[in-house]
Amino acid sequence: MPAPRPEAEEDVAEQHTEEVCEKRHVVAYTYLRWLAPTTIDQLRCVALAQSTGERCKNLVMTSHLFQGVWEQEDIPIPPGRAGRETLWAGQKMWVYSLNSLDVVEYQRWKDQRCTHHGPGSDASDAATPQWVRFDTWRHAEFITYDEPHMPQAVQRAAHPLLSALGPPPQQTKCAGSDCTNGSAVKEPPGWVCWKCEKRTRERDKTHRKWQKPGDVDPPF
Repeated sequence: MPAPRPEAEEDVAEQHTEEVCEKRHVVAYTYLRWLAPTTIDQLRCVALAQSTGERCKNLVMTSHLFQGVWEQEDIPIPPGRAGRETLWAGQKMWVYSLNSLDVVEYQRWKDQRCTHHGPGSDASDAATPQWVRFDTWRHAEFITYDEPHMPQAVQRAAHPLLSALGPPPQQTKCAGSDCTNGSAVKEPPGWVCWKCEKRTRERDKTHRKWQKPGDVDPPF
């Protein structure tokens, strides 16, 4: 019997997630939320080690570089009335924020590489990076309600240069139904991206067209 057809792009990504653990952490960067295959202190490099010809055994997290910080935020509420009425409404969860990292260090995390196989390395991947877009419905069992306590993931101060620039801007997620777009800056409540705005204008235009006098047969 053939495998069931994926219903979404995230389903395809989930199939490539190997060595998934029972406990997994959510990582945050701007308005994006990604689910790691493990806890962040056990996240393993996916590069091919030339010395062994196998997948690298080093960890992505390192103690001698500025890393992310644990932050508490509202649990993302799925769009629609059903989402607003769930038990998650008003609840908080802990995420590992990478917003304080510089671009190079963030890229290393995104590629799921250790410092030895980071940006600039010519090593190929022995496995596909295992990040999966976090979905509140599908990944509810991995929501972290209590602050994690682990020596390798202590809250570190941001790089001095980044601290001088002040806190990162507050991002805004599009209010459009089932839309995953967002803005890199804080927007007013109810903000929608240009795609959703265009879709709304076209829908309103079509609605007005059919509401013009004479388009509807008289009731007599």
